Amino acid sequence: MSFEEDELSFRWRCDKCSLEVEFPPTNFWGAWGELKARGWRATKEQDVEGYGWSHRCAACWRKANENILDRKVRSLR
Repeated sequence: MSFEEDELSFRWRCDKCSLEVEFPPTNFWGAWGELKARGWRATKEQDVEGYGWSHRCAACWRKANENILDRKVRSLR
């Protein structure tokens, strides 16, 4: 699981690169809003135990969703 909560913090971990972000446990939706503003994304996925959430940081989300037309043009010389 890429989200953990305890009495000291809310922690999200990118499921691709393992980047971890920690917030005080006072406002879940405020913390999630900050992550979204930083480009983090969550997707609901099914696994053997049922449904769960996958979290990606902005860099990993961009890499996974990069379109071939968005890539930098290279010369083949």
